[in-house]
Amino acid sequence: MTQREAAFRPAKLNKKALGAALGLTVKDFDPKLEPEYVSTGIFNLLVPLRNRAALSKIVMNMVALRKLLGKNGTMAYCFACGDNGKAFSRGMLPWELYEDAGTGSAAGALGAYLVKHGRLSAAHTLNILQGEEMGRPCHIEVEVTQSGKKLVPRVSGAAVKVFEGTIQI
Repeated sequence: MTQREAAFRPAKLNKKALGAALGLTVKDFDPKLEPEYVSTGIFNLLVPLRNRAALSKIVMNMVALRKLLGKNGTMAYCFACGDNGKAFSRGMLPWELYEDAGTGSAAGALGAYLVKHGRLSAAHTLNILQGEEMGRPCHIEVEVTQSGKKLVPRVSGAAVKVFEGTIQI
């Protein structure tokens, strides 16, 4: 799925408060990247972490994260970069679902964020593993095309039917 051009907004957040909302310390954040709101249709807060071990430490305080995000973003998409175009992520939702096993909109935003910040080259594939910590691993691939400052992600992957139903209105 080709997404919309990525839009970026600075996140003027206190890292100590963000850490507390995620059950992390300031030392768990990537020292070279800053949290940023990114949208390819829905704004999410991208939260760069120092390493994959920090992802497994997350214990979200739903009320604190909801207050911190306010109306600026839907979720905190926490990630750690791996080697050779790999990233590991968790999509923390500060409402009833708690965590999303696979978030294509945020994955596309992550690809654009990494290209913008020089951590991924445009047209190279980013392989994201999300949902591992909740026992529902999801493999997402992202490729970002760049034209000047315009970044457009294309997201792909496999899906597994979890349930089926009908809604009557």
